[in-house]
Amino acid sequence: MKYKEKPPTIEAFQWTGGEDQTEDPEWVVEAIKRGQIRFKNEGMPGVFMVIDTYAGELNVLPGDYIVNYGRSIFPLPKSDFEAKYEILSETQNFDLDNFRHELSDYIKTIFGG
Repeated sequence: MKYKEKPPTIEAFQWTGGEDQTEDPEWVVEAIKRGQIRFKNEGMPGVFMVIDTYAGELNVLPGDYIVNYGRSIFPLPKSDFEAKYEILSETQNFDLDNFRHELSDYIKTIFGG
C-alpha cells in the first residue's frame, strides 16, 4: 500500500532585521525568552539572528523567514520559503469538524431535538 504525507500547516514570519520589525509572533517572543533565539551585532548594520535547532546553531539574515513547525523553529531563506509554502486563505484554515458541530447545534435549535 502507498501513502502520501499530509501537508503540514506551519506558522512563519519574515524577519526584516530592521526597525520596521515592530511585531513578532508570540512563539518567537517565547523562544527569545528561553534563549533559543538570540541576536548578534544588535543595533549595528550587520545584525543577524541565531536560532538553536536540532541541527545546531543556524544564522538568520534579514529577509529570511522563521518557521514554527510543531516543536521546531528554524530559518529558511526567502526563496526556499516561497518555493515551498503558500499563505492559507481563511477557507483553507477552516475547521470542518467544528463547523459540523456548530451546524448540528444550529439545526437542533431550529427544528428541535
